[in-house]
Amino acid sequence: MHVDRYFTADGDLVHDASSDNVWLYHVWTEAWMRRGDLPLGYDGWQVLDACSSEKLGGTQRIGPCSVVAVKEGLSGKQWPYDGEFVLSEISSEIRYHRVMPTAGNVKNSKCALALVQQGQVGLKIITATPKRGTFADITANYRNELIAHVMPANTTPVKTKNCTFELCTSDEAALGDNITLNIKIYNSGALMRTVDGRVVGKAVDYTGAAVKNFMSMEFAGVVAPGKDSTVTLPIAAKSYMKVLTEQCLLQFFLVAKVRESKQLYLKQHNFQLCPPRLEVECPASVNEGSNVKVKLKFKNVLFVSLSRLLFLVQAQGLCPQREITHRRLALPGGVAMVEFSIKAQKKGKFIFLASMNCDQLADVRGWAEIDIVGAQATQTTPTTQITLTAQATPT
Repeated sequence: MHVDRYFTADGDLVHDASSDNVWLYHVWTEAWMRRGDLPLGYDGWQVLDACSSEKLGGTQRIGPCSVVAVKEGLSGKQWPYDGEFVLSEISSEIRYHRVMPTAGNVKNSKCALALVQQGQVGLKIITATPKRGTFADITANYRNELIAHVMPANTTPVKTKNCTFELCTSDEAALGDNITLNIKIYNSGALMRTVDGRVVGKAVDYTGAAVKNFMSMEFAGVVAPGKDSTVTLPIAAKSYMKVLTEQCLLQFFLVAKVRESKQLYLKQHNFQLCPPRLEVECPASVNEGSNVKVKLKFKNVLFVSLSRLLFLVQAQGLCPQREITHRRLALPGGVAMVEFSIKAQKKGKFIFLASMNCDQLADVRGWAEIDIVGAQATQTTPTTQITLTAQATPT
């Protein structure tokens, strides 16, 4: 099973040449069940997906597919209910084809297989644990062998012939920050090597579909025998801010070639910017019957003023949804704040879910928890501030 990608001599991916794509992440459900329709040994966890990336059998669904069968590499040809598709989601290889320059439509052009990469799909599979905000790694449930060369999220090395290439970005960058893209080249051979390359950057959504290019940079350099060299490409925030999607995802595609050895290096590298923060302030604990003051704060990290800000907040079982309008502009670097009060009418733990929308951003989210205790509890807990990571959509 494989995914085909096509690129031109200029280093541009040809997206309309293939319908294949790799989602940057995907979510499905596991259910524990007995499989009387399969041989012994295939009971247990089954994959179910009501929102598959493709229609299978005319319907957008997957499963139930035995996780054990997936781990054993048994495709849907042997087992029913889309086993082959689930296997492709976690173990496909990527094949890069060079489009030969010819007249006419790209789809009708001649292509040559340039590189095959394995271990780039299904790098990590996780599931939520009972403890809020924590996850368990269950990759070993789906794969017989963990990929030995998996590196940290923002570092992807590939070694072929005498030159080793490593494409990496800043460890972490927030929306609105400048980014540094580093291409590290090590020459392990006995001869001088000359490297030419090009990096194309684009905004993508979580399905891997490209939205719009925001940069294209060429570079060239000479690497001495036994030495390394780093090409540093600065990327200004203004170049990507206008094309970002909801998930704040950027994708870089690098094509590099060693003149002397004809060694070819191709790499697609995904990078997610940390979205802006929505701060929710409320007491961590109050007595039943007390008045509770809740504040919502948002700092404008963009280069433009924010207009027509609308905050939404609710706490199921405690506070129905409220809409609060912030009527003034939020200047660059400024803070927009709204507040309201409610009565703590019943005991229990409740979660305030908040979001903010404006003309320039959409779906900035946050949450905070409050514990309402019995009236007999006299000890008060100081007000705490909870800072939340949000999702934002520049528009």
